[in-house]
Amino acid sequence: MLPLIEQIRTAANFPLRSCCPLANCERISFNNQDETYLGLLQQIEKTIAYLQELAHANVQHHPEKIQDQAGTKHLELPAAEYLNFYALPNFFFHLSMVYAIARNAGVPLSKGDFDGYHSYPENFSFVS
Repeated sequence: MLPLIEQIRTAANFPLRSCCPLANCERISFNNQDETYLGLLQQIEKTIAYLQELAHANVQHHPEKIQDQAGTKHLELPAAEYLNFYALPNFFFHLSMVYAIARNAGVPLSKGDFDGYHSYPENFSFVS
């Protein structure tokens, strides 16, 4: 398994890796060498800002097929299949790994921290 920092970077890069080709843009990354919390936060903030700009772009047509690499395997998938069966599952996989590794390291996260919807009282537990 990749370490926490690489899981964070991979989760931050997957939306760029996916949305750029769907919008007919060159793939970019905001990876940096700063392995601190602030360095990772900067990468995430730049990614979000870029995606917000991309969302406002007037993208008329996406490519019929998207090419990518899955490990050592070359992929060429129809755009909808690429998004729904490759890009989104990989993003959520790496995001889940960030959550699991951080929880295992003692970071007090809840399901609400993962999905932004759930809310539980402090010190709540499903285990009695």
